Amino acid sequence: MAAQERQVLARQSGFKKWWTLLRPHTLVASFVPVFLGTSVAMLYSNFQFTRFIVMLIACFFIQTSANLFNEYYDYKKRA
Repeated sequence: MAAQERQVLARQSGFKKWWTLLRPHTLVASFVPVFLGTSVAMLYSNFQFTRFIVMLIACFFIQTSANLFNEYYDYKKRA
């Protein structure tokens, strides 16, 4: 994270700061494979809504935790 981005983040508060750190624009990269996989699976078997939602939630947590770890180590390296 650049120094300018750190200053912007320092001025933000509460939810907006967390939302910025989670980088929601990257969630598309994790949700698209779930949607595509579900579409293909529907050709061969019944749609299971519970599994679909669980996979979306899992992808959300995996992607956001990767983003947070990335931000943490960027901060530690002063990148």
